[in-house]
Amino acid sequence: MLEQSGDECLNARDKDGSTPLHYAASVGRMKSCKILLKHGCKKNIRDNHGRTACDLAMLFETDLLRAYVRAGLNPTETDIHEASLIHHTAASEMFDTLHFMLEQSGDECLNARDKDGSTPLHYAASVGRMKSCKILLKHGCKKSIRDNHGRTACDLAMLFGYVDVVELLREN
Repeated sequence: MLEQSGDECLNARDKDGSTPLHYAASVGRMKSCKILLKHGCKKNIRDNHGRTACDLAMLFETDLLRAYVRAGLNPTETDIHEASLIHHTAASEMFDTLHFMLEQSGDECLNARDKDGSTPLHYAASVGRMKSCKILLKHGCKKSIRDNHGRTACDLAMLFGYVDVVELLREN
């Protein structure tokens, strides 16, 4: 059926701008997503809320997110706030996925800034993700970068009371 439906059907959008890939990703249907991607479903279409299917997948399924990256999704592409998938993954508890994405994308994204000037390290530190901070530091991210409000990642960790992250960022 997919082979007969063509690009128009694969990338059809509903009133919310969602495609079949958005729906499959939003409920963690990895096999369906892989089939849609294999048949040429566009992975970077944004719905009316600015979310790609990958953004939705990140909420549900680590393996699905990896499948998107393997299928050619660039983890350094940004959302409407200029934050990359790596920014969001750094703030999550998907540590293996963060490491995987950094391996796939190289170190170019380590110090990338969103529209508020925050780097992935800012994201990780602001929610106390010690392991994400360690992964980012191991890959060589810069601790000294200040966001648009003049704050470093260490400043954010201190602001939100993540003492262990503050100690890590001060010692490294």
